[in-house]
Amino acid sequence: MRVCFRNNIWFAPFVVLFLISSSTRLSLAVTKTEINTICMGTLNPSFCFKLFKSNPHITKLDLFGLVKFLIKYAHDESLDTEKVLQLHAESIKDPFIKKSYSLCSNNFEYTLERFDSALKDLAANDPRSLNGHISDAMTFAEDCKDGFEESHMKLDPRILMKINAFQDVCSILLMISTMLPNF
Repeated sequence: MRVCFRNNIWFAPFVVLFLISSSTRLSLAVTKTEINTICMGTLNPSFCFKLFKSNPHITKLDLFGLVKFLIKYAHDESLDTEKVLQLHAESIKDPFIKKSYSLCSNNFEYTLERFDSALKDLAANDPRSLNGHISDAMTFAEDCKDGFEESHMKLDPRILMKINAFQDVCSILLMISTMLPNF
């Protein structure tokens, strides 16, 4: 009995050390190498690097935390862009241009549903569906720009910048979704 107790005393610290190291390994902050990989795989690497530099909090998150943060960030950007588009549509007298801005606003409204689904996909550890929902949101934004281009109308430059920034955030999310483990 005494020998068994003595062996367990030596064994216990190793078990505790293993449990601590394996649990921290799963929640490590994103590394500089991962940030570099993420940003270099996006549509606009300079935007990506600026985003990481502008908010030191996000560099302390693990990949899952980073995706959650960016989904919420993209959701908020989408909501803001939708409101700006709607206000712009209300201020325009030309019915054809007004309709184009309203349709664009509707596209951004649709992106909100995709982000809600993306958060559920993240919680369910389903990076493939997450990727699909983020791609859908990005496509809705692209369709907005395409609608103006096809009609030979110029989109307000400030709104175009907002849409491009939104797509840049989505691009970051798409890149990270390819790095998430499948469970």
